[in-house]
Amino acid sequence: MGLRVFLSPTYRAGGMVLDELGKPVPYFDEDRGFQDLDTMKAQYPGRS
Repeated sequence: MGLRVFLSPTYRAGGMVLDELGKPVPYFDEDRGFQDLDTMKAQYPGRS
């Protein structure tokens, strides 16, 4: 994999966001993650 890991688009369903008090908390939206993955697959057919 090498640099591909760092340079390829990410397909994340979540990450850290700040709450009202500025504390980092995890946030996940799996549906959006799968939608973004499907979009990228459509743009680059033949790649996995």
